Amino acid sequence: MSSNINPYNINGAFPVAGQDNPSQGFRDNFTNIKNNFLFAQSEINDLQGKVLVTRALNGQSVVNDMNGTIIYRPQLGSWTQTLYDLRTVSGTVSLDFNQANFQKMVTGAPITLDFINWPTSTGQGALGYGLMRVWIRVPDVAHTVTLPTNVSVGVLDIAGYSPDTTAITFDAPGDYIFDFSSIDSGTSYLIFDVTRNRSTFRDPGIYYNNEVNSTLLIGYHDGLPTALQLEAGQDSISTRGSYNSVSAGNLSLANVTLSQLDTGGLSGYSVSSARGSITTGNPADIMPVESGDYLGYFNSIAMTGNGTPVIGNTFQQMSSINFFATGTDYTNGLGGNIAFFTSVDGGAVNRVVQAIGIENDQSTHLFGNLDVTKSAQLMLDTGANVVFNNFSGEIIVNRIDSGNVYKFLVGGGRVCAMASTDTAWTYANSTPTANAVVGTSASMEFLDTPPRYVFTNLGAAVEHHLFGIKTRNGA
Repeated sequence: MSSNINPYNINGAFPVAGQDNPSQGFRDNFTNIKNNFLFAQSEINDLQGKVLVTRALNGQSVVNDMNGTIIYRPQLGSWTQTLYDLRTVSGTVSLDFNQANFQKMVTGAPITLDFINWPTSTGQGALGYGLMRVWIRVPDVAHTVTLPTNVSVGVLDIAGYSPDTTAITFDAPGDYIFDFSSIDSGTSYLIFDVTRNRSTFRDPGIYYNNEVNSTLLIGYHDGLPTALQLEAGQDSISTRGSYNSVSAGNLSLANVTLSQLDTGGLSGYSVSSARGSITTGNPADIMPVESGDYLGYFNSIAMTGNGTPVIGNTFQQMSSINFFATGTDYTNGLGGNIAFFTSVDGGAVNRVVQAIGIENDQSTHLFGNLDVTKSAQLMLDTGANVVFNNFSGEIIVNRIDSGNVYKFLVGGGRVCAMASTDTAWTYANSTPTANAVVGTSASMEFLDTPPRYVFTNLGAAVEHHLFGIKTRNGA
């Protein structure tokens, strides 16, 4: 605005020296001077109530209240924000926007936040967007921070947030900083966690959102929408392509194990198991495994079907390796069992049956036929056993040190034996319950139900080759 002070309505050439001057000229000049002083007083008072000052005027205090006035194109340098320290708090904590945009507190117990005097977005002094940064020092993880229900934007991505209670829990004591902002006078707030990662990943290359899908998806990119549907609810890690374990120097990935077992020299995968709850944080709640406990697995899953894009295609479990705890010696450590499963060609979808079992005594059980295309050699220690379960066919024992070959024809309720390949079959035992001598240092035990043939006591430092040959008709 232009000033009302007018320096040109004062006649500077009046009075004229050396002559009589009319009094009206004096009165006009005095009146205009007085009016200009009044204008100056009014305008100075108006400026004192509105201008920004760096120090207080005489008799006043500094109150640079812009009252929502817009400042265009400022250039700021070395600017700061006012920090309002609430110190130790508990219960309901009121965060007054008029106090400061940056507020700090220390929790002395669980707290509930409440925002007041948030700037309006309409009417006189419209401010539009309001932002407050809140620094919370949490000395105890039992101290939760409950948010107002109108903190509704971005809140589901906050780590430790429960939509049921609107409370945030913390996994460790420490300093946590949050930004709260609103553009509608606090009808709804956006929250942003400054100090921690989000609880979700939503990039096409690495995606995790427990509200949508409980599986961590890696490397799908354009295939993410399809993977979201296929992997929903799996509670696993799914990668597009292979999943590699890497070890280079002290870098070891995908290898979680006990420090005394991890030498750091090799890459690998470890399945670690325990009973009880591992979420409570109480070591007493974690118990040792027991015999028969299912420890973990590796599954192979493939897309199967008739080849059409829509009809008949599904993801199916093809095979599985399962790990179990077995045994009774809890003091010295239980044994382990590994079971191998495969799906039957043309069988039910996602149904696998056991093919091989490796027991805690290192014995191996086969649940299907054993087809040997080449000679199979078993290297056995002293006193080791070789078991043929439900076998029908020829069992050949070749004792290397003597060169003798012994044959046993089993099946059909009887067992025949020959001392070498050029002798006739003779009954080794008409009632298969005893032992048939093989050479001078080995024996074979025959059991009727179920048919089981066990070579025992094969002797020290004596090498035997054993072959099981399935005959066409079982004779």
